[in-house]
Amino acid sequence: MQEKKNVKNELKYYDSAFVTIFSRPPARADKEPMRPLYMYYQNLRKAITKKAYAKAGAGAVKISRPDSKGSLNLSDGNNSKISLGSLGSGSEGGKEDQKQKVPFSEDDAKKTPPIDLMKMMGLENEKDLKKQIHDFMKERKHLRKVLDTFQKDFLKTYNRKLRFTRDIAPVALEFKRYKELKKEIAKLETVLNN
Repeated sequence: MQEKKNVKNELKYYDSAFVTIFSRPPARADKEPMRPLYMYYQNLRKAITKKAYAKAGAGAVKISRPDSKGSLNLSDGNNSKISLGSLGSGSEGGKEDQKQKVPFSEDDAKKTPPIDLMKMMGLENEKDLKKQIHDFMKERKHLRKVLDTFQKDFLKTYNRKLRFTRDIAPVALEFKRYKELKKEIAKLETVLNN
């Protein structure tokens, strides 16, 4: 961590010295002699981030990257695991190895009779529909935990909030799935309330 601060200070010193000498901030071409130091700084940042996630302690959510089937696994300090690739038959590693999506829009859910919509989804009764909503909410809750942990760790590591798309890159898949789940739950709740 100290090494990262030293390198960052060196880069800042170069910029301030350049401004002092040339009375203007350095352009990209002016920073070219410092490229090796910039590359070293980027590698340090990446290594520190990886190390921080490797050290995730009890209670923290750990993410294992997608396996060969595309299934993403999460676990917390209590040894409870959830597989995000097998959502249709419960969240504990069911029959399906694909993310389940509701095959209609929210507008369709308002127009079409609920029984027809449930048949489209392969659900036989209201109990199955409630179970599906519960499974999606469970997955969403775990993803929220992952995203919150990432955000807190990012703030601690970089002393700033998430601002750029590249900041969220390590959890981009989780963020995308979280947004999808919010839409899917809204569709299912529309069917349930009809």
